[in-house]
Amino acid sequence: MTTFTPNMVRVIAPVILCLGVIWLHAIGAFDGLRNGIEERRAQFAARAATGEIAFVAIDQESLRQIGVWPWPRSVHARLIDALVANEAADIVFDIDFSSRSTAGEDERLLESLQAAGGSVVFPTFAQPDRVDASGMARLARTLPHEMFRDDIWLASVQVVPDANGQVHNHDFGVRVGDEIIPSVAAILAGVPEMKTDRFRIDFSIDPGSVPTYSVTDLLAGKVPDGALRDKSIIVGAHALELRDTFAVPVHALISGPLLQVLAAETLLQDRILMPSSIWLDGALVLLALAVMLVSARIGLAYRLIALATLAVFLEAAGFFLQKDLAIVVSTAPAHAAIAVLMLIAVASEFNLKSLLLHLSRIENLNTKRVLGQVFADSADGFLIVDQAGRVLEINDNFRSLFDIARDRDSQETIFAALPEILARDLKSILENAGDRHIRGELAFETGEAESNRCIIDYTITLSQMVRSDRPDGGEKGPVVASVTARDVSIERTQRSKLEYLSKFDDLTGALRRREYVVRLGRSFASPAGEDSRITVMVINIHRFKALNSTLGRSIGDALLSAVARRLKELNLPVSEPARLDADTFSVYSHSESGKCDGRHLAAAIIRRLSKPYDLDGMQVSADFYVGLAEAVGPQSRPIENLVCNAELALDAARIQGGGGVAYYDSNHAQQLQRARLIEREMQIAVKGGIDQFHLAYQPQVYTRDRSPAGAEALLRWMHPEMGLISPGEFVDVAEATGLIVQLGRWVLNRACQDARAWPEEVTVAVNVSPTQLLRGGVVDDVRAALASSGLLPHRLELEITESNFLTVTNELLSQLEELKALGVSLALDDFGTGYSSLGYIANFPVDKIKVDQTFMRGLPQSVRDQSVIFAAQVLGEGLGIEVLCEGVETEEQYQLVRSIGCHKMQGYLFGEPMTAVDILQWFADRRASALKDAG
Repeated sequence: MTTFTPNMVRVIAPVILCLGVIWLHAIGAFDGLRNGIEERRAQFAARAATGEIAFVAIDQESLRQIGVWPWPRSVHARLIDALVANEAADIVFDIDFSSRSTAGEDERLLESLQAAGGSVVFPTFAQPDRVDASGMARLARTLPHEMFRDDIWLASVQVVPDANGQVHNHDFGVRVGDEIIPSVAAILAGVPEMKTDRFRIDFSIDPGSVPTYSVTDLLAGKVPDGALRDKSIIVGAHALELRDTFAVPVHALISGPLLQVLAAETLLQDRILMPSSIWLDGALVLLALAVMLVSARIGLAYRLIALATLAVFLEAAGFFLQKDLAIVVSTAPAHAAIAVLMLIAVASEFNLKSLLLHLSRIENLNTKRVLGQVFADSADGFLIVDQAGRVLEINDNFRSLFDIARDRDSQETIFAALPEILARDLKSILENAGDRHIRGELAFETGEAESNRCIIDYTITLSQMVRSDRPDGGEKGPVVASVTARDVSIERTQRSKLEYLSKFDDLTGALRRREYVVRLGRSFASPAGEDSRITVMVINIHRFKALNSTLGRSIGDALLSAVARRLKELNLPVSEPARLDADTFSVYSHSESGKCDGRHLAAAIIRRLSKPYDLDGMQVSADFYVGLAEAVGPQSRPIENLVCNAELALDAARIQGGGGVAYYDSNHAQQLQRARLIEREMQIAVKGGIDQFHLAYQPQVYTRDRSPAGAEALLRWMHPEMGLISPGEFVDVAEATGLIVQLGRWVLNRACQDARAWPEEVTVAVNVSPTQLLRGGVVDDVRAALASSGLLPHRLELEITESNFLTVTNELLSQLEELKALGVSLALDDFGTGYSSLGYIANFPVDKIKVDQTFMRGLPQSVRDQSVIFAAQVLGEGLGIEVLCEGVETEEQYQLVRSIGCHKMQGYLFGEPMTAVDILQWFADRRASALKDAG
């Protein structure tokens, strides 16, 4: 039993208390002290604002002169005019413009916004909208009225105080739907990144140093010339009557606009406060502990001086780190630990020996009681005997395991009550002092059934006792033997069951994949495998999921079990079957090279498996297909590859339908592997922010004079390792996985953003996939893209392939009508290659027909292709629809299409797909060429 000495207490007590301080810090017990220290440092290290941001304040004098709040919109319009006249840069309003005023007032404000040329920022914020059934307030995003949104920028003015009611942190931006709206602070500071991270404000920046001007002075022309030139301006409440105030460190209470300015100044001055980690805070506590322990041998006064010096040093370092590097080191837990260590140092000078002795006695008593209780209640059986075999201790579980009655305790020895093997080992260890540990096992029947077999694992340990009159161990005491016994019958049964389940499928009894691969590998390792062929056959139940859904899960499980039984009972040279997947099995054949045709063997297996199954009185038939892969001689590659090859061959067999058999083909496998790789990499790329994708634009021209008509947005994927991946590869994968919806939304937004910089008379064409239309949401995506980019609706053209018209639904018609109502135009892409009838074209609201480029390749020689183009032109004229021909590459093709009368063209003759920068230059070159020709 451990006895605590005074020296041990002097070491252990500080360690425990310091660990307690670290735990209290982790749960926030020192947050108040930490904030107070941080605030004092900021007060002693005050710094001035940069002066690049000015505050135009709605103060008490402004309220008195202009009148009751809210002011007429014309006042805000005059403010904007005055700020523009003073050559201010960005103009940010921290004022709510979400509602309408009078028509005249709103028009006056709109005129000023338009005259400002996009330099004005209006706020958005969240506020309670309604209370739900649980009594919780639901927040709704408040935006400026829609009549102003085309001529302003949006910024978030949301401020969220911490749990203590003070504001310490601020947002770079907030997410509204799929869009990130920057905060006012980020706009004032000119932060370009669009992110929603939070940063800690440096309140050592003096709000009194921010250039501040009254609204009345600005409107009266009293602001000095040049005072606002090129400065970012925030207009907002300063008067307490407007109740736009927040509690903050250092400065107690400041207005909302000033808080936004301090957050912006934090970004401008690169003063984002970085708090120290809990690991560093804990390390400082341990440093104090180390100083305490190192100085334990010197006097009390020196120990106290050392700890006090450490406290001063830590605080000085924390002050300079916060002042110069904006690193906030939390010294609060270290100071608390130093205070505790000082108290311990003083207390350690008192004599604790009597107290420790008392505690030791209590500890020994409690330990003895606990050990006795553990001994009695343990699930294991315990027996302790002396060297003569007399029972010293025995618990009830030991009696129960060996059916020992309580009256046997009075006997001189217990050997007669124990099983013969256990009694023999117990005697042996007591008589042989050199053997101090014996392990054994007993097995006996407790009934006729095999499940009643009992297995007991036991351990006998010899221990040397210490004499009570010689506690120093100078002379050896008596010897005792302890026996620990445990019933391991259930454990062994479960272990056997788990071992079986690790190798065999619980439902069908077939091998599991891992065990199957191991046995397949052994067949190669055997001498017979040196010059032999092994054929792996992977067998799949055709349309098993449909059978399972139609007939029920129980019939489906019964079918799987029946298939496994037939595979086991095959009178064919194949291995024991394995279940690789839910409805997929596998066997392999081992034969001399060239002696066996795997296709014939697979066909024989299919014939036997395809016979009807009688499942619970129901006749069930199923078809099968098989994929095969072969190897000859020893394998240098992993055996698992052979099974995977057979699974790849199974994909080819599925194409042939039920009863199909196919061998592994490396070319087909490479295509499948590449398709799977593209699918995986696309999911990674889309989840990672679509940075790997970009748009290329191919020009479209008017046939009459080749002047620019617009450009088609084409999606391109540049993978960092695989290089440029063709749309022919990844578009179908995106359609099949549904990723085309996210990609299509991104293409819409990017194309509209890029087209905003193009000449006003040209359009941008964007493809809309069938999946996007089937899943809905296209109308909302288009509306959002137009709103965020500011592109006029008539400049956006959506291209829809003919496959969209194969299944005409009311929902599809409704979506097309809504898109037309937005003002965008619709084009029928790939005309002539699909299956839609002319009746669909006449009844659908399309504005343009795009003749597929396949009809250009034969021109001008192909009369058939000329007829198709001519028919499309006649159809377009009859329906009042534009006709555009794709794939025009030669001058002869251009002249022929022009003679037919098509309205527009697109192809390499006019320009290859190019970047957003290059298409801008292309438009500029065409405009310059047109001006030169006109001159």
